[in-house]
Amino acid sequence: MRCDLSEADATKLVDGFRRRRAPARPAIDLRILALDLGVDAAGLESALGERRRAETSFVEEVLDAAKGESERLAPLVGAVAGKPALPPKDHTWVQVQDAATKAWVDLDTLDLPHPGARPVTSQQLEARSDSKPLKAFREGESTSINDYRSL
Repeated sequence: MRCDLSEADATKLVDGFRRRRAPARPAIDLRILALDLGVDAAGLESALGERRRAETSFVEEVLDAAKGESERLAPLVGAVAGKPALPPKDHTWVQVQDAATKAWVDLDTLDLPHPGARPVTSQQLEARSDSKPLKAFREGESTSINDYRSL
């Protein structure tokens, strides 16, 4: 579903996202996971540890590169700190049909009015300029979120 947003609702939407905090994740017992998967617990722990180190290294590499580029470009373009983001002009969310009542239920966690809401097809989503990952996934070019790093 999609609806246009007034400036006040757009501000409310952005503020709602800013106030959100990541939920606390419970610790995962890798021994139980390894048993469920039928693999060696030590091997799974080693593989996951290596994956975490690689992910952390990648994030640090991106941050270091961004800091270098920021230092290089700041004198050329001027400071942009504190500049507010543009408010969104529309809001898109998902609905699910209740099996018992056959009613459509919004899976929108934000308390926003939805005046003039209309269904959005996958083709309309693909036509948006910011949907490159969706297009790549649907066209079979990618099967993993890791492939989107290069986009």
